[in-house]
Amino acid sequence: MPVSKYPRPGLRIAPRTLRSILRVPALMPRGLASAASLQLDELDETVWSRFDGETCEALARQVVEHVRQVLPLLGPEPANRRLPRLPEGVSLDDLELETRTRNLLAEEGFEERLDSLQRLRVADLLCIPGFGARCLVDLLTSLEGFDIGVVRYPWASKRFSEILEYEIANLLSHPGLSMVHRDDPRFESLLHAVERLLPAVGDYASLRELVERVRLRAEGARQPVDLINALQDVRIRLDGIAGMPVEDELLDIIPNGVPERNRTILYERMGWDGRGARTLQEVADSFGLTREGVRKICAGLQAELKRRRPFTPTLDRALALAGRHTPCPVDELELLLQKDGLTRGRFDLRVLLSAVDALGWEGHIVIETVDARAYALHPTQAGLPRLVLKRAKEAVTHWGMANVGDLAAKVAAATGLAVEARFVVQVMERVDGIHWLDARGGWFWLSSVRHNRLLNQVRKIMAVTHELDVTDLRRGIARHHRMEGFAPPPDVLLELCRQQPLYQVRGSMVVAGRSLDQGALLGEAEKLMVDVLEAHGGVMGLEEFWDACHARGLKESTFYTYLDYSPLLTKHARGVYGIRGTPPPPAPMWSHPMMRAGCCLATDGRPTGVSGCATG
Repeated sequence: MPVSKYPRPGLRIAPRTLRSILRVPALMPRGLASAASLQLDELDETVWSRFDGETCEALARQVVEHVRQVLPLLGPEPANRRLPRLPEGVSLDDLELETRTRNLLAEEGFEERLDSLQRLRVADLLCIPGFGARCLVDLLTSLEGFDIGVVRYPWASKRFSEILEYEIANLLSHPGLSMVHRDDPRFESLLHAVERLLPAVGDYASLRELVERVRLRAEGARQPVDLINALQDVRIRLDGIAGMPVEDELLDIIPNGVPERNRTILYERMGWDGRGARTLQEVADSFGLTREGVRKICAGLQAELKRRRPFTPTLDRALALAGRHTPCPVDELELLLQKDGLTRGRFDLRVLLSAVDALGWEGHIVIETVDARAYALHPTQAGLPRLVLKRAKEAVTHWGMANVGDLAAKVAAATGLAVEARFVVQVMERVDGIHWLDARGGWFWLSSVRHNRLLNQVRKIMAVTHELDVTDLRRGIARHHRMEGFAPPPDVLLELCRQQPLYQVRGSMVVAGRSLDQGALLGEAEKLMVDVLEAHGGVMGLEEFWDACHARGLKESTFYTYLDYSPLLTKHARGVYGIRGTPPPPAPMWSHPMMRAGCCLATDGRPTGVSGCATG
């Protein structure tokens, strides 16, 4: 038996007429372990209680296939068998037929004269073009299972009550049933149709309450078949609304009695037509009205919507999705709504929020613009994008670069909110002058920040050394007291140098592409100390180094401050300092008594002098 729209447990999968025509006792369904021993004669109405729906459908398909194989072999007696008789007054629509079967019979004229159908033989049916095994099984099942009570005595029909219960159960399982109010403009006429078919329905607030009363009072319905149809119309409308994109849903919530001009005015003013919101003056000019006239029309319709509380499941889902993804840039959220099928195209989030306001709902999303870029936020997240940007600029100013994870943690600590690294990336990607150093690790710098301490230190070091391994460069950066021991990871620092036009990166070496002006980059004290070291081969003992600097007018406190913090200097050993990048003398020299006293070395490695002793 072809699968019906409703469960039909009172019907046989293989009708008596069909079994008598075929005269074949055995039917061995393939692949049905639970029904493998069934015979054709056993496929009666009890099958529905013995097996699940999937098995029954498989058995029905097996019957159809069996009939298709046997029909060419029918003898004259089965082919001349007449169809079961029908009571007077039955129409083609009273039979539960598949669409194809019904259409084929209607084309043969049986829609107008169904009584002549009972004079047909099986062979006559098979002569109808396109009327094959499936249609034959469908028709015989419907004729044999037809219940006159459905037409004349509906409440005496067990099948009718099952159909009604099926519709009621379907409606009650719908998730939005309680959200449909009695005065909803999208359901008002449909609910009135159900009310008219029930005795004393009474007052109710939602569609769920109405359906519950249908379950209790359906036996008193004056037109039970119409009641089923009315419930079906409600369900179809519910399903149709659930699949609407936001654009169609907003165009559908205005009550039907509103003049088309007023409806269009509201759509254009709010931007619900998908073209964006328009000013009062623009709408007034389009319709030959004053701005006050447009304002009054829109205010009146919005007040009506707030009173009616229309069911808007797509708008609800769109707001829920937006709430789950805040904080988020508005443009990304609009694309996400489109990707999830909630909007047909790119739909302005501001227009979506205007609908929330027009319906009188409490808003849970605000839009904040920072540097001409809009972000969707929960009200508690107000100011978050601006704070992320502020902390990023502060980090780049102080450290020369910033890390996404570190920024997220600092902003979260400052606000007490959970801030994901994803949102920090979304904010920073929209900032002018951002350069990623390691996107996976979250490192970046901002060329828009004018003062960059890290780049200043690198320039000073490269102005003196000209070529330096990244490991030594990191040590120099970390020496500066304001860097507090911080130095970027080697790969990140190399990438920063690679992005500067002043340097070239060759493996792990950073090379100055052109000579840098030491006088412009170094302070007076640092320049003096570098000159002293260069004059003595780049490496000196501490006492000799101090004497030479003091002789040129350098204060002791200044000397020792730069000795500890200057990125240009390196400490080779106890009491031995040199210019960064200058190789130390051979290790045995450190044990020389003159070196322990603080002497300096000539370019050939020979001791040249020491404080308080003669050169030699």
